[in-house]
Amino acid sequence: MIYTAEKLQEITAQLRDLTAQYADYDRLNAQLDLDSADVMLWSKGHSEPFCADYITDLFDNTVEPRKLLKRPRKLEYLMQHYLHGAEPLYTVCYRKENERFLEKFYCNAPGQRIEVQFDTAKHSLQQLARTCFDEQGRPLSYDLTEIVTAHYQILRSIAYTYENDRIIRAESIYEYEPGREMVLYDDPVFAGFEDTACPPKRMNPPVMQTHTFHYTDDVLLTFTRTDHECGKEYNNTWKIRRGVIRNYIACGITWFGC
Repeated sequence: MIYTAEKLQEITAQLRDLTAQYADYDRLNAQLDLDSADVMLWSKGHSEPFCADYITDLFDNTVEPRKLLKRPRKLEYLMQHYLHGAEPLYTVCYRKENERFLEKFYCNAPGQRIEVQFDTAKHSLQQLARTCFDEQGRPLSYDLTEIVTAHYQILRSIAYTYENDRIIRAESIYEYEPGREMVLYDDPVFAGFEDTACPPKRMNPPVMQTHTFHYTDDVLLTFTRTDHECGKEYNNTWKIRRGVIRNYIACGITWFGC
């Protein structure tokens, strides 16, 4: 796993600094130039078509799959995206007819994109994400901090490995609490421990995973997920859910073949 104690501390510090830098809704709103937007997209649910969190789409069948829409008749349970070329500028989320409840601002720079989500009513910061890209524009990592309260945040992070423009591996951590003691899956406290239902310590982050993707003739058919838990590793293999890759291609995501 790339998620060592040093790596988690580094990500935490970087997201903390970015949160302080981008927490001002009024400043970001004043800097927003929607006149420069030359592309508008509509998508179903509350996941951007260009979001680099691919693991949730591939594994979690409880979430709405990302899907582009034609201009809808009702502004309800969907997202409206403003882009300049391929770069997103601003997103607004609708919960009910014409009811905006979330807004996202995107700050694009060479090699990275900062994505800042605010509650529309209170203008309070809810999430900040950072996507890092390589020189070919491929997402290398996706880090997100959820602002639960002013003193309590939850982090998740995903890192991707490529071969011939295909993602062949992803490592991820979820629900990491920076304010609590860090306890990785390979902590010495778990040595020789058998009862994972009652561990001597609670892991933090509690979810550490590795995903290995299996292709046949350039088609992603299955993936193996390795769960790293309390000094042990558990492997399971799943088929790719029907329609996921098709939706990716429609959204311009080509890292999983066709």
